[in-house]
Amino acid sequence: MSSLFKNTFLIQYFIFYLILTISSCNKNNESKYLKSTEKAPCSDIALLSKFKKDFTPLANKNYCALTFISPACEHCQYQTQALLSDHAQKPEDLRLAFLSDVHPDSLKSYASQFEYDTATTVFLWDEGGKIAQQMEVSSYPTMFLYDTAGVHLQTIVGEAKPSYVYKHFHDTH
Repeated sequence: MSSLFKNTFLIQYFIFYLILTISSCNKNNESKYLKSTEKAPCSDIALLSKFKKDFTPLANKNYCALTFISPACEHCQYQTQALLSDHAQKPEDLRLAFLSDVHPDSLKSYASQFEYDTATTVFLWDEGGKIAQQMEVSSYPTMFLYDTAGVHLQTIVGEAKPSYVYKHFHDTH
């Protein structure tokens, strides 16, 4: 399997899974912000390896930022907080996915520290770091940014200010 085909498949897989997870967490299309004292409506961290088919999620027309994180990493903590806090610059149609290979309970605990919109943000468990390996993630945080057609816009390794991240989406409008 060619590297380009494999990467295209992974992009489509992630975007579809992000859409599916956000939709199942927010069936009434209500936008809810969580505080650390509230329980997430979608309490189980989803396992990525459950989905193995080639789906074509691109009809949903949303931008997507996939961020591989390690909850123990201070740069990842900054990046997560920064992306979840900067609502003024965030493109309206941007979906955020934070992926980690830590145990789902640890990932739930990490996610509960933040206030976020469950309609546009999801935390996903990458069991054994398999997806991170396939995407050739070598350090955390690493972000993969995609446009509404699933085309890769940019890879950002290390922490980045939200204005820099969001600039890539604003430039495509």
